[in-house]
Amino acid sequence: VQVVNNVTTNAITTAEEIVFMNVKERRMNEIVYGFSTNGASCRIAIGGPRNGIIHDFEVKIINATTYIFMSGRVGRRVGFFKTCNLSTRVCTQRTWRDRNHITRTSHRISVNSDASSIYFTDSAGGGDLVEYSLTAAAAGAPYELGNQTRRCEAVNNPNLLTQMMYASNVQVSPDSDNIIYISSHINHAVQKIQLSATGCTVITSVGTGNQAFARNNADPGNLAGNDVGFSGPWGLNVTSTRVLTSTSRGYVDEFN
Repeated sequence: VQVVNNVTTNAITTAEEIVFMNVKERRMNEIVYGFSTNGASCRIAIGGPRNGIIHDFEVKIINATTYIFMSGRVGRRVGFFKTCNLSTRVCTQRTWRDRNHITRTSHRISVNSDASSIYFTDSAGGGDLVEYSLTAAAAGAPYELGNQTRRCEAVNNPNLLTQMMYASNVQVSPDSDNIIYISSHINHAVQKIQLSATGCTVITSVGTGNQAFARNNADPGNLAGNDVGFSGPWGLNVTSTRVLTSTSRGYVDEFN
């Protein structure tokens, strides 16, 4: 689920706040829907390839134009990547008949501010964080997936303060394209990563690294980061002022 403000399309001419979601129900998980915030009206629907399964999607407003990016798989061998300019409804879609292609093996995606790069969390690569280039043939055209430009390798049984863990979800910071947040359903933690020309450096980490079944119970500011308990923090949302996580146990935690 992603809530996006100021969405416009060729049908939505007055900017609206739209709740985008991908249905995981069988025979419906090839479609991303956009609803009004009260849930009463379906404002837009974008489909992937027939019989496809969307692993993740992201809606991004770039130069006042709303784009959607999605990746996933079709059957046992095919990966796909699709982008659409929602203002023109022009889309581009590409498939790869390769069971190891990043579009097929990734958990989650995140696009940087100008859509020059996209980040995948690679399940087949042991939870590595992988960057690919994005290019558009012309201004306003849908973006196409380019080549791999970076791979941050996950460490098995990491020191969470210094070594990158298995990446399940990923979010580019809204304030800097060189800051990446990841969460891990394997290592039960959240990390803030600094990107540079020479590598990927862990800046800080939140989480004990062990699965915790109880909720975090403390007054704001009174629970140390390395004492926070998670159980599979798949959900990750980053704003300029806070980081929100949701876990497989149904708990939501907020950090500043």
